[in-house]
Amino acid sequence: MLPRDRDPQFIAAVKSILADLRMRGANQDYCARCETNDWNVDVIRVFAIPMPLANGGPPTALPPPSQAYIPTLCIVCNKCGNMILHNLQSLTRTDPAYLRKLGFKE
Repeated sequence: MLPRDRDPQFIAAVKSILADLRMRGANQDYCARCETNDWNVDVIRVFAIPMPLANGGPPTALPPPSQAYIPTLCIVCNKCGNMILHNLQSLTRTDPAYLRKLGFKE
């Protein structure tokens, strides 16, 4: 198995996601913090755990188990570590199979 950064399917999927984001106006390629253009890009799952209400009882030591997640394009500046997170659900609203078509598992 190839590392993700050398896997042709993964590279094509990321390029497709970036092209879709550019079509939606996400065109700035320079880091807003250090103005460099050197990025690490990955597609990750951000697990979603609902925030407890202030009057919802005593806090628990561990969050409840959750299978809910947000598919996310994570872009990290290699110079300063600034992170940009794109919620990919915004791209899947018009096509629920969007990520599967790119080769990702649900």
